[in-house]
Amino acid sequence: MQLRQIRFLIGFFQAIAVTSFAQNSDANVRVGLDVVAGIQVSDYGPVNAILTRNGYNAVHDNSARFGIGVALCGPLTGKLPVRLGFQALMNTNENLSGNSRTALTGLNTQLNLELDVVNKGALIIGPLIGIGVLTSTIEASKDNQVGGFNSYVAGNAKGISLNHLTFPLNMGGRVWLRMRNSSTRQLKRQGFFLAGGYMLGLDGQNWYWANNVSLPNGPSLNAGGWYAQLGFGIR
Repeated sequence: MQLRQIRFLIGFFQAIAVTSFAQNSDANVRVGLDVVAGIQVSDYGPVNAILTRNGYNAVHDNSARFGIGVALCGPLTGKLPVRLGFQALMNTNENLSGNSRTALTGLNTQLNLELDVVNKGALIIGPLIGIGVLTSTIEASKDNQVGGFNSYVAGNAKGISLNHLTFPLNMGGRVWLRMRNSSTRQLKRQGFFLAGGYMLGLDGQNWYWANNVSLPNGPSLNAGGWYAQLGFGIR
């Protein structure tokens, strides 16, 4: 399901990109794009306690984080520039030990509002706040010495798949450094940025099995956490 979502989002962003470059560069409202990569640190303590008690590896707290985004950039009452952006971000990690494996994959789609408090020359600095949807999948297997394909399919494998849903509140900030034209020395729309903040899960007990079958009485889990990311964008 996540792969289909990612393919759709990539196609959507490509269409937006074609539209943005066809616009007048002097327009008040512009379309921006960005790509990011970084890390996310989350607390999986409650679910890890249950996994390890039942013989599975724990989920790592540190995840790789990467994604793409699109935004509308423009002035607020003719003064402070704002940026309303939509991002699709994935985070992933794996804990492999012997014949046991636990892996986490997550897809976070979020809508952020960003305000440029400092907008001087090539430097842009401002806070951001947003809300999103975060779906996480934990796949864990243990002692899988099944001996071969037929034995595995026959049901001798030991594994579980857990799906989790939360709605994180994103609070953070971003520092942009715009590039200059090498010949004219004028500032470009393209630039590099450093972003960071905290995602707070608003509801942490939405656990599911396959086909959205509910798993009640699961551990409370804040699948958000601290994050830091580097990126390149157009604004």
